[in-house]
Amino acid sequence: MYSKQEKALIFLSTLDIPHGKIAKICESVSFLEDVLFNLEGVSVQLKKILDPAQLEKIQGFSIEKFERTLEKHKEDGIVCVTRLSEGYPEKLLNITNPPFVLYLKGDISLLKAPSIAVVGTRKVSAYGRQVCEMFTKGLVANGFCITSGLAYGIDGVAHKTALAEGGKTIAVLGGGFNKIYPSAHNNLASEIVEKGLLLTEYPPHVEPTAFTFPLRNRIIAGLSLGVLIPEAGEKSGSLHTKEYALDAGLMVFAIPGNITSETSCATNRMICMGSAQGVTSFEEIVSCFQSEVKKLPAKTIQLSIEEEIIVNLLKEGEQDYDALQIKSGFDAKRLTTCLTTMQIRGILDKLAGNTYILK
Repeated sequence: MYSKQEKALIFLSTLDIPHGKIAKICESVSFLEDVLFNLEGVSVQLKKILDPAQLEKIQGFSIEKFERTLEKHKEDGIVCVTRLSEGYPEKLLNITNPPFVLYLKGDISLLKAPSIAVVGTRKVSAYGRQVCEMFTKGLVANGFCITSGLAYGIDGVAHKTALAEGGKTIAVLGGGFNKIYPSAHNNLASEIVEKGLLLTEYPPHVEPTAFTFPLRNRIIAGLSLGVLIPEAGEKSGSLHTKEYALDAGLMVFAIPGNITSETSCATNRMICMGSAQGVTSFEEIVSCFQSEVKKLPAKTIQLSIEEEIIVNLLKEGEQDYDALQIKSGFDAKRLTTCLTTMQIRGILDKLAGNTYILK
């Protein structure tokens, strides 16, 4: 399944050796596979690069144990794509320190799909959720895969919306497959494996840390044609993704928000400073990449007369129950039945304070 050189890279990735040292090993040894199959032949080069503890890790790892590790990956549905593999996404080579190995679960063909990264605040507001869903739906309908980081807030909204719309999504993890974070997204991760792609540069046993999360953002950016930030505060991790995207020469889009909102302060500032293009409709993003995608058939929802009235009212923005009743002219029973049905059909969401908003 893997060449000897690919196995050597996978082997090195399991040993918790820093990225820079793996790069030096690749540059220093004539035949990379010797690291795994002829260790004595490259011991001189390795001693110059690795400290004693790291060298001991390599010396104490048997080929038989490594082959069992690969078999376990196969049993768990894990595929490895290395920098030496034919299927390695070329666009990742444009980022800082491209990963030597990608661990994958799900639809591997999505590595080459036209993708837009959708990232932002973990503390998403009702407005942030609304615009994230709106833009994600539009991007999916136009053939884009949605890439994000499986975090709370904007990430989760983007993944869930893409799946609900029958689209594709890639989740890039900050740790191994055995350590999904947050654990509340375990079910979402499983659904992404079935309908999209789960991806990480870390072996299954590696736990995510405060150091690995910012690093995974370079992969989110690198897999994408551009980055959309619907909502972000001053310390949002999405700002790292923005910087990686700009370094790689990618377009960054931000949705303007209320100037008094803490969760829109970063997006508003990006737009003002010119580090992101302000957008108020998904069509503005689609127009930038029309040649990259094949538009999907539009997903239509048949509305009753009552539902159409409610939808038109909610297009003005979120409305509470009393306002909807006054504006629609419906009696309480008719309005309640209509709103309940629309919630079940996934047309609208009910927020706190008996307030409603379009999905």
